[in-house]
Amino acid sequence: MVFVEIFMNGKVLVVPIQDCFECIGICTSQYPLANFFNFDWNRYDFAVYGLLAAEIGKAFFPKSSDTMQLIQSFGVYAVAFLMRPIGAICFGEIGDRIAGRKNALLISIVLITVPSILMGILPSYNTIGITAPILLVLFRMFQGLSVGGQLAGSYVLSIEQSTDSNRGFRGSICDASSVGGFFVASLVTNIVRATLSDDTVDRWGWRVPFWLVTLYRP
Repeated sequence: MVFVEIFMNGKVLVVPIQDCFECIGICTSQYPLANFFNFDWNRYDFAVYGLLAAEIGKAFFPKSSDTMQLIQSFGVYAVAFLMRPIGAICFGEIGDRIAGRKNALLISIVLITVPSILMGILPSYNTIGITAPILLVLFRMFQGLSVGGQLAGSYVLSIEQSTDSNRGFRGSICDASSVGGFFVASLVTNIVRATLSDDTVDRWGWRVPFWLVTLYRP
């Protein structure tokens, strides 16, 4: 039997390692909505780009017409969807063979959060030229990889940590969270547009929803 040391109430206790795993399972089964809020915010990261596609098109494709700016912006958005199957395969291997499912999920969270923050501070085409849209595409590719791996990983991890009495509920939380993320992203972008003038939103206001990522990430 393997024992581990844990610090609790000012004392060091030596307990069997299987007791630690049982404790973790109890905690996660008692607070299933924690999964909802976690995945909810990750869907926010992914959705906010699409909701601001028009403003992003003006910032990164200024030499094109308004119609082409929107098409090019959504083209970058589509790149993330093309990366999702690749992300599912890569993170499936990471979770099964390399780092474990929990660590794979944590990596996917970082991989979608960091590009969101970087997009919020990325200089526009008028500042750094063609480098700006190239970096934008790369950031969206990383986010696509993340969502592809996270979707399957979240289902598996939640269901594996569930019991017979709450397995269906815990699995449904993962799917419901995606709707919540898009709702929050829609709410934030609408508030930004209602609060700031159109010119301000085009110049820098579209970055605000990306900056908000730093407020809820640990």
